[in-house]
Amino acid sequence: MNVTTRETTDDRAMQPRQRTPRRGRGARRAAPACGALVAVLGLGLAARATASFEPGAAATAAATEDVGARYAELADARDAAGLQALWKEHAAAALPTFDKDLEGGLALWEANQAEPPTDEIRRLFDRALFGAQAAAAALDAPILADYATSFVGWDDVQRRDFRDGQKLVGAAHAALKEGDAGRAVTIATDALWKTQHLGDWWGLAMSHEVRGRALQASQSFEHALAAHAQARQLYGALHMPANELSNLRRMVSLCVLLERWPRADVACADALALAEVAGAEEPLVEELRRARATIDAALAKD
Repeated sequence: MNVTTRETTDDRAMQPRQRTPRRGRGARRAAPACGALVAVLGLGLAARATASFEPGAAATAAATEDVGARYAELADARDAAGLQALWKEHAAAALPTFDKDLEGGLALWEANQAEPPTDEIRRLFDRALFGAQAAAAALDAPILADYATSFVGWDDVQRRDFRDGQKLVGAAHAALKEGDAGRAVTIATDALWKTQHLGDWWGLAMSHEVRGRALQASQSFEHALAAHAQARQLYGALHMPANELSNLRRMVSLCVLLERWPRADVACADALALAEVAGAEEPLVEELRRARATIDAALAKD
């Protein structure tokens, strides 16, 4: 699934909610924790605009073209060992690369549903299946093969449901950009119900992610945390580290806001480790280190 719209929620969504301090130790740390959230995470994740954790656009495009060309060459030659070596070296490129063949085949069907070019569609789907199975073996990621086999097995109704799900995810992002968080929650929930039966794990991750952002903007923080946790797990299984890290960042901020200190502890450790692997830039790493200090201070009071 390839929806390009990836908007960031309104910064106001991460402002700490007003709460009545609890008695005992919880009451002593309630105010500092919420204040620290503002200082540590800058009222949310607006820093995404400046704290990039992906290579530059030109380098990414060049690398993608190189991997795509090598994938086509190896898959057409039915070189499973060569493909597995490629995916081990470029794990994050696996799904986006073979997904282009899946999307390409679907686009051919959409362009002429009365008389689709079945031979070319079959060629693209077969190559994608070969690439996905090689990626599943190389990366110990059966979800990749399940995604591809689900995609090629859809009937006409399921194909339209898939496209409708993409449109709904885009519409949810648009509603967030317009400041209508409630409508965004409704649309994102519709996207989940529309597509969760398809085996479109990438699309499901995107639906959970935008729903989490919408819930966060609606100040439904517990449910936002659950949505981002589900998105994080899916992106991790799909070997999409940038997307996984994006959701981990939100999990950390929400756990701090909700004072879920043990969960914040693990999420922040995971985020820092993933940021190192992904080559995250220093502003993002510093943000997570500040969160780490806040979490450590809260845990020390217990």
